[in-house]
Amino acid sequence: MSETSRVSKEMRKVMNTSARTLVLAVNRTLAENTPIDTGWARTNWIPSVGRPFAGTAGSRDNVTLAGVSAGVAAISVWDMFKDSAFITNNVPYIEDLNAGTSPQASPGFIQASIEAGIASARNRR
Repeated sequence: MSETSRVSKEMRKVMNTSARTLVLAVNRTLAENTPIDTGWARTNWIPSVGRPFAGTAGSRDNVTLAGVSAGVAAISVWDMFKDSAFITNNVPYIEDLNAGTSPQASPGFIQASIEAGIASARNRR
């Protein structure tokens, strides 16, 4: 392997690691800052690879981390040069929560959480 190929391969590895760290940090921050009643909205911040997660994981009465766990596993091996990554939350009231309907979070908590997740990922470098 040439020196150029070795360096290029190493750069791709570092970039992939940084991208994975960023997606997981943003996902974690979104979940941590989501208001909790049943926990359904919090557990529906689902990372995915290739396309956005469709639907919801579990229900208000049956909260599950299965979607998050599968998404985290997919992100842990994600290659940013081959596919896009997404973070979705499809619970029907997530926009209402972001508008400030819960006293547990300020309006715009989603945008603030994304910014905080980016800052957190920067600090991990």
